[in-house]
Amino acid sequence: YYYAGIKLYHATQDFDKALDYNLKALESAEKYKNLSNKADALRALFTVYINLKKDSLAIQVAHQALKLTEKLKDTINLPITFGNLSRLYYELGQYEKAIEYGLKGIDAGKKYNSLKGLLVSLNNTAASNVELGRAKEGEMLYKEQLALAYRNNIPRSVVKALINLSFVAIDEGDSKQLNQYTKELNEFIASNPKAPIAPSDLKYVPLFNGYNHLFYNRYEAAEQEALEGLKNAKNDDQLLLQLYNLLIKINYTKYDFKKAEWYEEKSDSIEGVLLKDDLAGYEI
Repeated sequence: YYYAGIKLYHATQDFDKALDYNLKALESAEKYKNLSNKADALRALFTVYINLKKDSLAIQVAHQALKLTEKLKDTINLPITFGNLSRLYYELGQYEKAIEYGLKGIDAGKKYNSLKGLLVSLNNTAASNVELGRAKEGEMLYKEQLALAYRNNIPRSVVKALINLSFVAIDEGDSKQLNQYTKELNEFIASNPKAPIAPSDLKYVPLFNGYNHLFYNRYEAAEQEALEGLKNAKNDDQLLLQLYNLLIKINYTKYDFKKAEWYEEKSDSIEGVLLKDDLAGYEI
């Protein structure tokens, strides 16, 4: 009952209520000395603490969950736990540690045939490599993630991998690769209209299309895509910033300095909001 409450409130993003049920689930598991239920509760608590931005508690609980999961020889949840811990260290900017646990998740995922754990670990290990400037290593892992998602017919993971590969191509200024990935992404979405793809992932498509047009000097089409993207990015400051930066590049390339400077002001205001949020997220 308590665990169902965690899942319900976590799904609706009411993390305070999820935490309340989570602590009750943990108390119940300890009362009845059920180590399997305790491990479930700790893994859930780790995720709830991440969403509540309680990073130090999340790390503490994550390692407790990992230790108990290993003790129980729970080969289903072990790769997922490694992958989630990798994600936490990624969010904290501790990329080497993120890679360390991500690689353990990849090994465990392959050893125990845990598809979910393997996909999560590949994604998070790749992301940390990219942050450390190891674009080629990150790209290889994202490609492995993509192949795995295609092979096992997991549309959401296909889209996530293509999104990540598109970001790498943009950062590297690789027009050929970006053209390939955006084409593949657009075709996959069009041919899978009923696939359970997250709207938050679909919001990135105009950004990639815009950059793809920009790289091939199709400035009007690039601007149209970016403006279309702005319509669905109002509550996503990170995406807004990326779209404004794209519009800055487009308009400077077109020698429309007035418009480019206007988008720079927009970009600066968003950066200020993001910086304020980052500072508010840390505890002393």
